[in-house]
Amino acid sequence: MASKKQTQTTSRKSVKGKGRPVPPTRSGWGFPLAIGLLIVAFGVLIFVTRSDSTGSGSGGGNPNADPAGLAGIQRSAAPWSPETSHLKSRLQTLGLPAQDGTALHLHQHLDIYIEGKKAPVPPNIGIDASAGYATLIHSHDASGVLHLESPVAGDYTLGEAMDIWGVYFTPDCIGAYCSSGGKQLQVFVNGKPYTGDPTKLVLQSHQEIVIAYGTKDQLPSPIPKSYKFPPGE
Repeated sequence: MASKKQTQTTSRKSVKGKGRPVPPTRSGWGFPLAIGLLIVAFGVLIFVTRSDSTGSGSGGGNPNADPAGLAGIQRSAAPWSPETSHLKSRLQTLGLPAQDGTALHLHQHLDIYIEGKKAPVPPNIGIDASAGYATLIHSHDASGVLHLESPVAGDYTLGEAMDIWGVYFTPDCIGAYCSSGGKQLQVFVNGKPYTGDPTKLVLQSHQEIVIAYGTKDQLPSPIPKSYKFPPGE
């Protein structure tokens, strides 16, 4: 007669042999693993492609382009013309299309003050009538309203708007005017100071953007904080 200990040992072996599924061999996992890796690789490729098309969070392909190296950039005193003779070259450097679109449609209002005097924001920024196209950031009149009409959804910046216009714009300079001593370049959004890099300021719907250069006493008073956009804009 078998002892109690032998019976328990036999029972454990029986359960172990019949109840637990046989693990797959290394070769059994090979095909599913390869498919999984291909899916992951495809997902990474899509992410990288979409990131490139939006400029790492921007709608432009090259949001870090040096404005000093852009063709036709104006580093002169205000007023500034809508520089279009080199527009297509700037767009190529910026990685922006020479066309507008409907995937994104927003409007902003831009005011510029230089040493206490308002500088005009001209019509036809970003519009090359001779070539028959309007790029994704442009102006139609002298109201200061910017039209952001992009064929690709994404974030576009104040720096890109100024690059399209063809006016030299950095965190410290606009045109010929650079921060020095008591005269500083400042940017305000909806009446509040913008403390980040103004070239990276993302354009959003119905913003009132003020670029002001000069002393503290030369700032507009009050700082414009809103703009009455026409119906439908």
